Amino acid sequence: MNLNTAPRRILLALIKKQQKEIEELKKRIIQLEHKVPPNLPFNPKPSIKLKKKKKRRLRNQGYGRKLDIPTHIVKHAYSKCPDCNGKLYQGWLKRKRQIIDIPLTPATITEHQVCEHWCDGCKKKVSPKLDLSDRVLGNHRVSIKLMSYIATLREQERKPYEEIQSHLLTFFHLDLSLGEIIEICHIVAGKGLPLYERLGNQMRSFPVVHGDETGWREDGVNGYIWNFNTPEVRYLTYKKTRGKQVVQEVIGEEFEGVLVSDFYASYNTHLGYHQRCWVHLMRDVKKLIETHPNHQKLKTWARKVKGLYRKAKRYSGPDSGKYPTVTTQQYSNTAIKQRRRWYDASKFRDKLLVICRPYINQEAPMRTLCQRIDKYQDELFLFIADSRVPSDNNSAERSLRHSVIARKISGGTRSEKGSKTKFILASLFGTWKLQKKNSFQECLKLLTAVSTNQPLPAICV
Repeated sequence: MNLNTAPRRILLALIKKQQKEIEELKKRIIQLEHKVPPNLPFNPKPSIKLKKKKKRRLRNQGYGRKLDIPTHIVKHAYSKCPDCNGKLYQGWLKRKRQIIDIPLTPATITEHQVCEHWCDGCKKKVSPKLDLSDRVLGNHRVSIKLMSYIATLREQERKPYEEIQSHLLTFFHLDLSLGEIIEICHIVAGKGLPLYERLGNQMRSFPVVHGDETGWREDGVNGYIWNFNTPEVRYLTYKKTRGKQVVQEVIGEEFEGVLVSDFYASYNTHLGYHQRCWVHLMRDVKKLIETHPNHQKLKTWARKVKGLYRKAKRYSGPDSGKYPTVTTQQYSNTAIKQRRRWYDASKFRDKLLVICRPYINQEAPMRTLCQRIDKYQDELFLFIADSRVPSDNNSAERSLRHSVIARKISGGTRSEKGSKTKFILASLFGTWKLQKKNSFQECLKLLTAVSTNQPLPAICV
């Protein structure tokens, strides 16, 4: 029925009918509301049977925070009952609570006054000899302990001189000028020079040495930081050149260990064992793929090289089952194992050459990298032959990281003396950190030994 054209009487009848239905529906709603129980949640979840919580099994060893050994003990106890004022008996420890705090005391300034007297018997003036060599260097007014603390803040905590000055004033009420703080760092580096030179000699006695270099500016002139490190020694030096003579000077001709480095040509002067960094090689492979994203042969070649490297990284040692001619007793011999490792290294090298040689003389994007692999083929899998040798040079990269950050912030050093101080301290504190020693205590031992004319502390564990 069309309501727009329907007559009036039909529309009125329809309205009456609808009103009647509305009244009936209202009554129905009221009836249903009375049947629903009150406070019934909307869409209630079905009830579940609550399970009884099981008692936790007791551990053989507790894993809570262990209490430290207290330096002071304060006991809290009643002498009399707080309620009836009666006498108390048989006390015992109920609980313990520890509070860790640090003392913030002003710096102490001790004035040593030497008194002189006249001896009537000897007819001369007498005064005691003042020996403070265990506390201070020469005629300096700053103690050995404070010098060690400032050097630690500067090198290990990597604080700028202004922040060291503010730190001393804030926490110790000690006002030192910037010039004095800088001079203290020069003094510590000068006293540590013999130990620094010993680092270079001991570094060459290790079986594996990592080498790397990066840029550094001295008074605005470009130069280079050279880093040579082992698992226990970090040796840094500043040179104005990036030439091979630096490697010859630091490593020397008598070095019989393995040098781990990237593919920079200056390291080629080392004629001994050499392991080239695979991370640098794979990084160049990745850049090459990004430059030629649609070259399918390049992608296939890169996938094979990467797969071979991963397989070499998973290598855990020679498998006796591969060599049936060798008996178990013979195989247990170290020399036999070492010979097998060299054999396996040559196998990996041959597989890599099979992948690369088709592209050495071919006009292809990977031609340069294949030529590099062919040139350094004997220096890529030394980590297979010797388990002490890593396949990458990440250790040297990490050793230079803080110096690179300092260069980006400060721009470098301002003088030859500043560069010398910077890298002597970086070598000493870096070595102590590698050996997990307390750098402040080691610096204190060094300065004390120099001041009292005692033998220098051992630098290697």
